[in-house]
Amino acid sequence: MSDRRAGFAGGLLWTALSIGAGALIPQPPAANADSAAVLAYFADNQTHVVVASTLSAIAALALVPFFVSLAGRMEDAWVANLARTAGSVVVATGLLGGVLQAGLTRSASSLGAGPALLSAFMVDRAIFFIAPPLAVSVVLAAAFVGLRRPAAPRWVGLSAGAIALLALAGGTTGIVSTTKAFTTVGFAGFILTVIWVGTASIALGWRSRGEGLKLQDAPAEA
Repeated sequence: MSDRRAGFAGGLLWTALSIGAGALIPQPPAANADSAAVLAYFADNQTHVVVASTLSAIAALALVPFFVSLAGRMEDAWVANLARTAGSVVVATGLLGGVLQAGLTRSASSLGAGPALLSAFMVDRAIFFIAPPLAVSVVLAAAFVGLRRPAAPRWVGLSAGAIALLALAGGTTGIVSTTKAFTTVGFAGFILTVIWVGTASIALGWRSRGEGLKLQDAPAEA
């Protein structure tokens, strides 16, 4: 049980780092922004974006044990494997997106206001802002289906299902829309996901601790 509790500690670490990154990073330009606006964004906010990107990349690694522990709580093997697979995509895109965004921020001035910068920005936008919520929506949907009593409190699965729909809407909006609707929906989904991971980590970690105590107190077989 100690390994499972350690996994949920990873969820709490991701929550803390994500809050820090979210507080630092400024609102990014819209998808239809011109190259001059994109260049100005990276030039004016270089330190904040680099630090936030670094925190995001580190936070992505903290999700590895969390997803393993979360899948370990699911009774259905197929759903658990789905959670692990989607979780690996979340980790990969979070890590890659953070590295790419930090690199783009540092090299934006050398690229200049032109097609190369816009192309790099669109790739960064897709990996850092769009792919993670889509993958997270699958993990949350798996949690909605796979987390059942007594393995998890009922609210953990129910809230995961609701947030999964919002995360899916946010990622989809980022693909089909160039307006600020993506920013609004995506930010709401991000905040609720952060809250869910943090509270679910506490609830599931505490339940693992309780189960561990019960096992310790159980009489040994003759």
